[in-house]
Amino acid sequence: MTCELLSGTTLADFLVWPTTCSYWFWLIILLPIMLLLAWRVFKAEEKRVGEGDFISAIAVSSLAFSILGIFGTLVKSTDGIPMIQTDILLIFFAIAIPFNLIWIFKSLRA
Repeated sequence: MTCELLSGTTLADFLVWPTTCSYWFWLIILLPIMLLLAWRVFKAEEKRVGEGDFISAIAVSSLAFSILGIFGTLVKSTDGIPMIQTDILLIFFAIAIPFNLIWIFKSLRA
């Protein structure tokens, strides 16, 4: 897939432009950032409490990035192309749901 030229000059057009170059751009960018955030939350919890729970850290950060993905689907270019495609958002949710369920069931058990 080749990159298309920017058709507009708005911020939305600029944010959508990488999606026209690579369909998976925002997934490739946001997943490592999500994992770094989860690691940071884990280390902060470990420092504060004495022991950390990496599953809960991943659950919280994946939930935050799923919400960010929802906002990303609302940003559209002048051509109507969304910043984050709907199936990429579904991949965010597919990553978030198992970790959130494990975290919830783990907290219910304790």
